[in-house]
Amino acid sequence: MDSQAPVRFVELVSVFILGAFVLAQPRAERKGFLKDALIIGLAAVLGEETCIAFYEFYRYSPLWSVKVLEVPVMVGCIWPAVVLSARQVVRAVRGDTHPLAVAGVVLFDATLVEAVSVRTGLWQWIEGAVFEVPIIGLVGWAAYAGAASAVMDHVSLSPGRKPTATPVVATWLRLLVPPLVAHLVLLATWWGALRWMLRAPLSATVLATLSAVVALLLTVVLWKKRGTVPLSIMGPRAAAAVLFFLLVGLRGTGALELAMFTVPFAVPYVVMTRWSARVSHTLHTVA
Repeated sequence: MDSQAPVRFVELVSVFILGAFVLAQPRAERKGFLKDALIIGLAAVLGEETCIAFYEFYRYSPLWSVKVLEVPVMVGCIWPAVVLSARQVVRAVRGDTHPLAVAGVVLFDATLVEAVSVRTGLWQWIEGAVFEVPIIGLVGWAAYAGAASAVMDHVSLSPGRKPTATPVVATWLRLLVPPLVAHLVLLATWWGALRWMLRAPLSATVLATLSAVVALLLTVVLWKKRGTVPLSIMGPRAAAAVLFFLLVGLRGTGALELAMFTVPFAVPYVVMTRWSARVSHTLHTVA
């Protein structure tokens, strides 16, 4: 497989997925949605650039077309979809956007994304337990997403909500607080635990087993919430998931073991999705 193929494929397809994600939002909400997306993307790039500069623990492939400094522009564009989509899923399931729940969804998603991305050469860590991905890398995703979501809930930029700060102050808070919280969580979890444990590579068999067990447990826990997430929310997420499953196929060597690890991630989402009004009604009437 051409070493440039995965990067070019992700850059091209991501444009369409991001477009679909925006268009899936109600027309009246798109302006505010795009404003939120811009701030989340800028803050994410700031967080990643400082993580790379401070810790030197990972780096992106030089094959990405356009970068800010070290972080590809397209990665900054993808981050809003990660955070905002997780918020939508959590709101559909729980009725709120609790930051820990948002962080949990992103942690779950990031485990799939990181494993596939590293194996297909989109970026690289200097060590890793989960298909060359360190646990601290997954913690970083969750910490940033949870912090970004919490700040969104408490610092509004929407004219329809009572402001908690002036627009300038609110913007700076939403740009700076999530990366800062992410750094604090990374330092605390690294020096408090992860520097001393879970750094050796785990076997493909162990990873596939863990993936299946976690997916099964989540499915059981979420069974009462089956059919609660509308297809308008899950559709763009499904498109993104298909992108990464296609990358697994492009991987070639090691694709089978990677597939055995990644496929179970789809099961909880399939159960939660409201495929149609009729299907949702049928599911909720099953004893």
